[in-house]
Order: sequence, then structure tokens, then C-alpha cells
Amino acid sequence: MLLWILLALLAGPPPGGVAERLREVRALIQRQGAAHALGTLYNDDQRWDRLLDDIATGDASWLRVAADLRAVSDADASETLAMAIQEALPRNTPGVLELVANHRVSVANACGMYGFGQIEDERPLTQILGLVDKRTKLVARVTKPSLASARDACLNELRRLRKALQKQAPDSRQTQRAKPPQGAERRR
Repeated sequence: MLLWILLALLAGPPPGGVAERLREVRALIQRQGAAHALGTLYNDDQRWDRLLDDIATGDASWLRVAADLRAVSDADASETLAMAIQEALPRNTPGVLELVANHRVSVANACGMYGFGQIEDERPLTQILGLVDKRTKLVARVTKPSLASARDACLNELRRLRKALQKQAPDSRQTQRAKPPQGAERRR
């Protein structure tokens, strides 16, 4: 029995829930600053992937974390944060547009692609276009006056994306696999 208790103590606490992870990440950013916190999170594959999944939920608190980290990120970290924000767009459209309206995230990062799986996507192009169309409908429904400019810019970006994707369709048949015009794959 004592051995089990000792092993449990050495193993550390079980992985926390979403609220606990959010508190931990916010504390890390406050303690280390966003740039150092980004490095800490990014260099731990498991934590980074969990962070991206949390951001992709569209929860407003996680979107603020994404904006804080995106402001100091580059290269792969920037691309994967952008994909998580894009993934959040249909889950919390006003929240993502708020980031654009407040210049925390660019419209291209929020609306320029369709989320995780952008490179080597095995889904049919019709399915990818469906994701873009879903985002377009949700963005078009946003009526809050303070988000009008961000909404319109996002709609333009989504139309550009759809047009670029449609160019891939041979003979107007949209059954081939999607090859995004730009973007990156999720690191892991």
C-alpha cells in the first residue's frame, strides 16, 4: 500500500481539466511573459497539442490565450495557432471576429483557411468546400455593429479561399482531394 502511495506521489497530479489547464497557461504567460511561455508550451508536444485543441473549442478565454501567444509567435507555432483559431471560427464566430476587430489576429489567420488538416488533406474537395461554406454562412449571420468590418473582411477572405479551392476541380467535378492554396500542416 505504501508503495502505491509513493508511486502516485512521484507520478505527479493527474492531467487537469480544461479550467485547470487554462489557469496554468494564463499563469505561465503572466509569470514568464508570452514569448517565454510560448517556448515552454511549444517545446512540449503533448502540451502544445492540448493547447491547440483547447483553442479550437472556440472558448473566449482560450481565444484570448491564442491571441496573446500569436502576437509573439513565428514559423510553425504561428501556423498551428492560426489553424486552431480557424478551427474555432465555426464554434465561436463572434469571438474569433472580435480578435480580428481588435487587431489581435489578422483576418487571414482567422478566415484564410479551414483549420486543422490543411496539407495532405485526404477529404474530398466537396467536403472541404462544405467547411468553407459553413464558415461563410456563420460569419454572414454576425450582426453586431462593432464586428461588421471584421465580418466583411472575413467573408472576403472566405470567398477568396473558396475560389482558390474551386480552381482545383477538374472539369467542374469537385471530387478530387483538396490541396490548399496556402497554409501548413499541424506539426504533430
